[in-house]
Amino acid sequence: MKRKVIIGYKKNGVLNQARLTIDRDSINLMEVVEGDNISFIYKDKEIKLKKSKIIAERSIFDKEKNLKEFIKNINFIQNFVSKEKNYYSYNLSIPLPVAKAMALDENPIVNILINKKEMIIKTGGMMSKVYTIKNNKGGIGKSFTTVQLGAGLALMGHKTLLATSDSQNNILHYTLKKEELEKHDMTRGLRHAVLFGDNEELYIQLRKNLDFIPTESSVFSEAFEKKFKTWIEKKKEEYDYIIIDSIPTMEIDKKFVECSDKIIIPTFCDYSTTEGILKVIEEAGAEKILAVLVNLYKNTKIQKEYYDKLENILKSTGICFPEPIKELSQIETLLEKGKTIWESKSKLLEETQKSFLDVILTMVDK
Repeated sequence: MKRKVIIGYKKNGVLNQARLTIDRDSINLMEVVEGDNISFIYKDKEIKLKKSKIIAERSIFDKEKNLKEFIKNINFIQNFVSKEKNYYSYNLSIPLPVAKAMALDENPIVNILINKKEMIIKTGGMMSKVYTIKNNKGGIGKSFTTVQLGAGLALMGHKTLLATSDSQNNILHYTLKKEELEKHDMTRGLRHAVLFGDNEELYIQLRKNLDFIPTESSVFSEAFEKKFKTWIEKKKEEYDYIIIDSIPTMEIDKKFVECSDKIIIPTFCDYSTTEGILKVIEEAGAEKILAVLVNLYKNTKIQKEYYDKLENILKSTGICFPEPIKELSQIETLLEKGKTIWESKSKLLEETQKSFLDVILTMVDK
């Protein structure tokens, strides 16, 4: 989530104000309410805001008088923005020593990450990222993985686009109620956008910050492949993250991988699937793989053996390999209702949410 810091100067050109406006939804993700005590912590070129007990304020400088650490307690100032929309924003005043240390007068663009009930503000903005969800085997949970990662990023405030090469458009089945599916015209989608030009009508808003462009056919021409990279680069100007749900059609799959920063591989713990993903890793190179995520896991002797085998192979590669996604009836029920794992408070899903969060935080960190 990118934001621009508003900078103010004195008449003599000296910096005298730095202010960041934050929407209420972002504050709500931190579970902050009026009256909560918030700690403002600056260290290593980033700001952290989080609920905490009252702490002693301090500033620490190095020998050259450069700010190393700054801590204080703050309150958000609430401003009424739109009476019609009943929408509020919050002004965060950034202390001048911090603004100068972060060189906000030179580059006022910052990137905001919200997780674990804290907000992290970094300088320099963030380059948009493209990820392909890939496995050469069908029915492995690629669409399910795409939806959960996209929805999690969107909840953190990152504007995210989901795309697919599968004309079944299962992403819609996992995010919308059955009666809502018929409302959407899918005779034009990804192919039309790439070949003939983009327009807003081709996109479906699934959740706040989460859009989807369906595909009208799983057959892609050579002309599509040539124009796809140009289209994806344009989309990177609009979205923080783009996640592609790829079907195993080799030529177009290669193009998706070529245009992606990283690959995320969902898998099963069985012989054929394990051998298949090892081949994908060998072909693409470990540096191209962000994460391997085991889906529909059962704690049997055979599955545990394959999980342990993958863990041993991946532990020295830097590839994210979280705890497996267990086969749960609760997930099946959510999918039937068109809901994501983030829209459930069931304690049985906490491990599943944790595994996806591990991948999401790796996506954000890369």
